[in-house]
Amino acid sequence: MNPLPSSHRWAELLGIYRDGLLHDTLPFWIPRAIDREHGGYFTCFDQDGSLLQNDKPIWFQGRFAWLLSTLYDTVEARPEWLELARHGLEFLDRHGYDTDGRMFFSVTREGRPLRKRRYVFSELFAVIALAAYGGGQGRGLHLTGVGPVPACIALPRHPRVPAAEDRSRDPTAEGIVRADDPDRRGPGVAQVQSRPGVR
Repeated sequence: MNPLPSSHRWAELLGIYRDGLLHDTLPFWIPRAIDREHGGYFTCFDQDGSLLQNDKPIWFQGRFAWLLSTLYDTVEARPEWLELARHGLEFLDRHGYDTDGRMFFSVTREGRPLRKRRYVFSELFAVIALAAYGGGQGRGLHLTGVGPVPACIALPRHPRVPAAEDRSRDPTAEGIVRADDPDRRGPGVAQVQSRPGVR
């Protein structure tokens, strides 16, 4: 078993990663990822920085806004980072939400919907971005489309997940959690067999 790195090595690694992020990664993305004409961020670049396509994944808009807000709060209070985080959140507000409160997966450069998924990948990144941006002292963000965020969190349950009133039952006994699925079993579930036909 490898021992944990020494405090000197931790400090060295921290410097390497901080330098890589602040002096290599971010300068690649800023300003070229910022779409000043239509809002939001471009995401698909070649190694030389040339834009390969301009569709906008909604999840990335949230992830980059989260990154910028987090950098502002934890690394250095650069006003540019906060302004660019807001830039992405405003694009999400204008173009990220469908009428049912769910979010699109990707949109055109102008914000027209391209794809919507049934899982909550885009919603989760939007929630962490809003939390990171809103976590700062006195930062108001008045968005119009964000009203449905609770709908993003309270999505219809998966058919294998019991309704709230049924959660007192043992989900493994009902075949809701498969005993042979290591990603879904908790402590003590390994010996329980799933109901025939439940996958």
